[in-house]
Amino acid sequence: MRLARFWCVLAGLGLSTAALGGDAQWTTAGPLGGRVHEIVFDPTDPAKAYATTNGGVFRSVDGGGTWAAADHGIVADTIYGLPLMLDAEQPATLYTFDSWSRIYRSDDAGSTWAILPESLPSDVHPTAFADKAGIACVLLLGTGTSGSGRGPMLFKSTNCGLDFFQIGTGLPADRAVTSIAFDPANPLRVFVGLVDGGVGNQPLYVSTDGGANFTATSLSASGSIDRLSFGIDGDLWTVVGSYDVFHSNNGGATWTLVGAAGVSVTADATTADRAWIASTEGVYRIDFDGASLYTPTAVFDGLTPNASYTATGVPVSAGARHLVWSSGASPRLFASTTGAGMFKLNPTGTLWSPVAASPASAAIRALAVHPNPATTSNGVSQRIWAGQANFSIASAALHASVDGGNTWSAANNGLRAVDIEALTIDPTTTGSVAATTIYAGGRAASNGNTGYVNFGLYRSDDGGANWGTLDGNLPVANSYLGPLRALALDPNSCALPPCTTANGPLQRVYAVGHGRAPDDQLIADQTHRVLRSNDRGATWTDLSVNPGFPRSNFRVNEILQRVTPTVVAVDPANALRIYVGTEAEFYDLDSGDAIPLDTARESGLFKSTDAGATWSRVTGLPAKINAAVYPNASRDVVDLLVDPGNPQVLWLAMRDLYASGTSTVLRSNDAGATWAEFANGINASLELRDLAFDPQNPNILYAAAGGNGANPGAVYRGLWNAGTQSIQWLSISIGLPAESTYTLAVDPANPNQLHAGTDTGVYSITRQPDQDGDGIPDDDENQAPPAGGLPTGDGNGDGQMDSIQKDVGTIGVSIRRATSGSAFVQTTTDVVSGSGGAACVAGTAQTVDNQLLTAAITGIDLSIDGADRFAHPPSPADRIYTGRLVLQRRAPRFPSEQVHRPEGGPQWL
Repeated sequence: MRLARFWCVLAGLGLSTAALGGDAQWTTAGPLGGRVHEIVFDPTDPAKAYATTNGGVFRSVDGGGTWAAADHGIVADTIYGLPLMLDAEQPATLYTFDSWSRIYRSDDAGSTWAILPESLPSDVHPTAFADKAGIACVLLLGTGTSGSGRGPMLFKSTNCGLDFFQIGTGLPADRAVTSIAFDPANPLRVFVGLVDGGVGNQPLYVSTDGGANFTATSLSASGSIDRLSFGIDGDLWTVVGSYDVFHSNNGGATWTLVGAAGVSVTADATTADRAWIASTEGVYRIDFDGASLYTPTAVFDGLTPNASYTATGVPVSAGARHLVWSSGASPRLFASTTGAGMFKLNPTGTLWSPVAASPASAAIRALAVHPNPATTSNGVSQRIWAGQANFSIASAALHASVDGGNTWSAANNGLRAVDIEALTIDPTTTGSVAATTIYAGGRAASNGNTGYVNFGLYRSDDGGANWGTLDGNLPVANSYLGPLRALALDPNSCALPPCTTANGPLQRVYAVGHGRAPDDQLIADQTHRVLRSNDRGATWTDLSVNPGFPRSNFRVNEILQRVTPTVVAVDPANALRIYVGTEAEFYDLDSGDAIPLDTARESGLFKSTDAGATWSRVTGLPAKINAAVYPNASRDVVDLLVDPGNPQVLWLAMRDLYASGTSTVLRSNDAGATWAEFANGINASLELRDLAFDPQNPNILYAAAGGNGANPGAVYRGLWNAGTQSIQWLSISIGLPAESTYTLAVDPANPNQLHAGTDTGVYSITRQPDQDGDGIPDDDENQAPPAGGLPTGDGNGDGQMDSIQKDVGTIGVSIRRATSGSAFVQTTTDVVSGSGGAACVAGTAQTVDNQLLTAAITGIDLSIDGADRFAHPPSPADRIYTGRLVLQRRAPRFPSEQVHRPEGGPQWL
């Protein structure tokens, strides 16, 4: 047994004594695709490549055909792209940085990463990388600053990133660097692009002495340099302002504006005077005749992830972000996209094909699990649908799994949607998968082709195999239509209630969302924000224009007062009673126009007792902003649950992150007449996003929240205690991305099986019995032996079973001993009283998310003696335990958070 004791101040943050995988952990297998940022090929090995996504860093060892995660040790936010740089002289060395200005290095081809020492001023932040060819461990780092007087924003390292020193005389002071490129024919010649340019809108500078001194080029344009690309003939291409493409065929002395637009440009790796442009519409090839003529050619074929968007003959292409050539004798062009993963161009340069095993980065906003026990295997439902919402021009939109989330495939036949944000299954149609009705809400593509415009409402009557659009009598022509946010079915709207699989389907459907803004911007009252259909979506009635529901101005004379419905719920015992939650924005975009904001505008939760004919605002909820200024604005409603066994009980999740910076959960016992807050255990500064019932016990609830790299998001489980009228929320969050989760689905057949929609796919977990809620299953804690005794489950020797002590956690760990090789022992964490006051008394503090973590996956550490070197695991056989116990709060932040074993023996700090 090993005993580690911690002060209570750590316990409140969710202490993680981390994890060898297995029980009670979140894992993901996709869906594949989604937003891909950068792709980098190893110039010495055509089979090896790297890519960054919202899901982190991925590596391929088969030339970009398949990908696997390669980001152990990176604790970055997933919603921001990680830039990648490879040291060409030692290609196993990679660099990246995150949105928290942490710079990372990997010395083992991405298997593990370390956070480098901070050597930049505190108000200087990395923005771009470049490897200096011909010399290992020499790199340039572009930066920006939130301060002033910092001088040129260019730094150099000659020791693999351990130290950086400032260079760049001649560059404008404090102007952020956006791109750096060395001339492949002359390593002393380097170009640096800037944000918005310097004097005279000159955004591009050149150095002929390796970056020590710079002069402005003749390129004059408004905007930032995106990236620079050299052709095989020395020509230089760039994009300014994420739009204008420029070309120089004389080494940057003069520049020509190319007649095509894009977000990035890449010179052809095989043909001179040719470049490829990535744009929001797709990919263009630009051919230069050597004199003055530029010929653009759209190369869109195959770049459509949803075949339903090709029916009218004008395909909607995936929005391309970056283009890169593979290395080797026969390079191929790869494209990263905003929502459809990665594509590869055929050898003739005419047809794109999707990389089937793209890195996993699909942003999932909606989940549905089939409730029929016949769809289960090992007690877990195998049929899951996941809606993607990358907000790209084209994405797969909907994915399906037939094996419980282990594999995924597109399920969008006939589904002309780029985003799906709501899914609901008609429970009266679930007798078989083939006859199951699924409703979906989201957003259609808007590329100017009226054949693709729809209102974002869809239905499948065959388990998602085929889809139809539910436009009915909705005004889709010439409309701005925002996404549909939520759907609800009236559970008693079958032909002859009570409604079962014998007398379905249900007829009444509700949908809420951003709605439609009229063409006249001087009126601009959005309509069709709350919809009701009595005929399964064939026709619709707009309930948001009825008395009592707040108006929503899309924009009137630069005033934006938007009240957007976010959720809709139906009382299962009273079909006339419905609830709609909203979020509100109040902006005056031009304070000089003397048009006041409508401070009396209502927002929050609204209730109707006549099926939406009239509405009233639910009072008694927390105010959104200063109640004296906006007396009728409540905090934004995230989700609302109606207890199916007692419809008088409502659960409400609300947030107000921009004003008060808080989220909370409330409960009403009287259908919304009065409310009480029940958020004990939930980090109020997180962004609550979803609530879910245990389908077999509505007194068990789950809450989904998002955060960031410094304040990770979580999934919480709460058990309502009817006797004490209280609920304690406990985190179950190991393995989830920091920004997640967006949505939750609980398996109806096995409520211990949870699925979470995140920025990086669907994560799933099988909960194990854990009566003290610390994250360690009871079976594990019951194996803890006291010193010198038989296994009794009392790892800290205080006479109580660890499995019932919420401030004690015991986990089995395989460690390497210097004298006796490997041994399996128990490690116990024990929270003791500290400086936190009465709440920190031993036995009352709560630890959560305790897991055992393989030391190797946390990344390499700076050596504990303080020298500027890295300590790797001594050999692959020792990677289970490498001389350290890793103690975490969900994920390592900095090397200082890792606790090391003293060199002299096996005792723990």
